[in-house]
Amino acid sequence: MFRLKNHFPDLKDTPYVNISFALFNAGLAAMNMTIAAEALGLKSIMLSETGKTGLLDLSYLKEKLRLPDKVIPMTTLVVGKAKGEKAGIPPRQPWKANVMEKVYNADNCEMLEDWQQQMFIGFKLTHPLSNFQKQLEMYKKKMVEVEEEIKKQYQV
Repeated sequence: MFRLKNHFPDLKDTPYVNISFALFNAGLAAMNMTIAAEALGLKSIMLSETGKTGLLDLSYLKEKLRLPDKVIPMTTLVVGKAKGEKAGIPPRQPWKANVMEKVYNADNCEMLEDWQQQMFIGFKLTHPLSNFQKQLEMYKKKMVEVEEEIKKQYQV
């Protein structure tokens, strides 16, 4: 989006749509890099609390990568050979909670609440010395900081 603004000045009137497309395309790119890595016998992981994560570490990555204003790193993807055992796979959201037949289903809250509880139990099992509430507070703090940085850059 940042680099195309000079080539497509007509797109300046649709900043929210442009940002939405940029987010969608970044997700597709990360997904395709993950699939390509697997096809080559490699492993990949999008970093979260294990490293600098892209959007939630905006200031850090902008400095390290020397990104200009309005260029926002969405994720950090690590690709390489796996070492050690595989981490446990978190439970998937129920199919019916995500796939809608003909109309949007707003009555899927129970399914998602059950999934959330399974995720919480999995977190407690895999992070026995960590505090889930502190993790949420850390993410919220990061999200608020990044929200302000993006507002400043895009003057939203």
